[in-house]
Amino acid sequence: MVAGMGSRIAPLGYENPKGLLKVHGEILIERQIKQLQASGIKDITLVLGYMKEKFFYLEDKFNVKIAINEDYYRYNNISTILKVAPQFKNTYLCVSDIYYDENPFDPYMYGPSYAVVHEHANVSGEFYALMNSRKLIKDIEIGVGEPLMTGHAYFDKEFSDTFISILKEEFKDETTRYRLWEYVLMKHIGTLKMYGKEYPANSIHEFDSFEDLQNFDTLYITNTDSQILENITTSLNCELKDIKNIEAVKKGLTNLSFKFEVFDKVYMYRHPGVGTDSYINRRVEAYAQEVAKEYGLDDSFICMNPDKGWKIANYITDTHTMDYHNDYEVNASLEMIRKLHDLQLEGKYEFNVWKKTNDFIAMIAEKGRHDFDDFDELYNKLERVFQFTEADNYPKILCHCDFYDPNILFQGKRPYLIDWEYVGVDDPVLI
Repeated sequence: MVAGMGSRIAPLGYENPKGLLKVHGEILIERQIKQLQASGIKDITLVLGYMKEKFFYLEDKFNVKIAINEDYYRYNNISTILKVAPQFKNTYLCVSDIYYDENPFDPYMYGPSYAVVHEHANVSGEFYALMNSRKLIKDIEIGVGEPLMTGHAYFDKEFSDTFISILKEEFKDETTRYRLWEYVLMKHIGTLKMYGKEYPANSIHEFDSFEDLQNFDTLYITNTDSQILENITTSLNCELKDIKNIEAVKKGLTNLSFKFEVFDKVYMYRHPGVGTDSYINRRVEAYAQEVAKEYGLDDSFICMNPDKGWKIANYITDTHTMDYHNDYEVNASLEMIRKLHDLQLEGKYEFNVWKKTNDFIAMIAEKGRHDFDDFDELYNKLERVFQFTEADNYPKILCHCDFYDPNILFQGKRPYLIDWEYVGVDDPVLI
C-alpha cells in the first residue's frame, strides 16, 4: 500500500511520499521490494495515490505492477485494498514506509498472520494484539499496550476470501471508509482467525515524525534535501539541528501545516496544498499579509514566498475561534474588517465572489453532489443582493474574502484575522 499521504511525518511527507524517504542510504520502498524479491516473491503490486507519478519508475526498475487508488485523498486504506481485491489469495499486505532491520518475508507461510513486536504501544491510537498461548489473536485493542502490531500481514487464500467479502460489505457504511483496515479485522476477529508473528523488539521501524527519523538515522540531523527545512533555516537564521518538536496541524481545508520550535519559540509553517495555485493568487496573498501585519490585523506573520506560496508565522498560543454568540468578539471582528476596508487599498487581482460561487457550484455538480432542500431559494436571494451591489457603483477595494469564524482567532481579548489566501478586489459589502 503506497497511496497515503503520510502527513504525520511533517514536513518531509509534504514534499515526498514516505515510501520514498531515504533511510540509511536506501529508499524505503525499494529496500522492501528487494527483500520481497530476495524471498522469491515476484508478483508485487504497488497501489498508488498521493504523488503517484513519483513511483512510476519502480515499474521498470523492479518489474512490479501498478494500480491507482483515486480515492486515497478522501478514504482510508480500505479503499486501497479493494482496488486490488481480486489479487488477494496467498498474499502479503505491506505498507511502503517501513524499515526492516532484517528480511522479514518467508517464501512459505502456513496461515494468516500479522507482524507483532514486543514493544509498548505508547502512542494513543496504535493497535496491539491480545494473543493466546498458540499466538492466535483473540482481540485487538487501541491505545497503549503490547505487543505492538506493526509492519506487514499475510493472508492465505481462505482468509483472503472471507476478509474481502466482509470488507466489501463494511465499505457500504460511509464511516468505515475513513478507517484503517485493522478496524474491520478487530470488529470481526471472531471470524477472521489471524495469528501474531513475533519479531524482535526494535527490528521493525515506522517513522511517525521527523524526530523519529533523526533518532534512527543520524544523517538526518545534518543532511536532508528538504526544501521546506531549508526555507526555515534561511528565514529564521538557524541550523537544521535547531528545529525541534515538529508537529503536523490538521486544521485547514486547502493546505498542509505544521508547528515547530526554534530557540524555544514556536512557529507555524504553511505548505500550499496540491493544485491550490490554480485558484489562489499567492502574490496578492503575500502583499495582503504585509498589509495585515503593518496595520495590526495579523502581526503573527513573519514571511512568505510569493512564488512558491509557503509561509512562516509565529504560533499563536491559547486561542479560540470567534464566537458568534459573544457580542464583544463579533464587534471586535467587525472592527478589524472595517479597518481593512477603510484603508481603501487597491489591488491587481479581482476576487469576484459571485463568479467564484458559481464556479464552485458547477464543480460540486460535476461530482454528482446533491444540494440542500432550499438551495434554489437561497441562491435567488443572494443573486438579488449581488445585483444590488453591482448597481450601487461603490468602488471595489482590497477585501479579505474569507471572513468567517475559523479565520478569526482570539487570544484573550486580542483578535487576529488570519488566512488571507482568497484576498482580492471586490465590493466590501459582500465580504
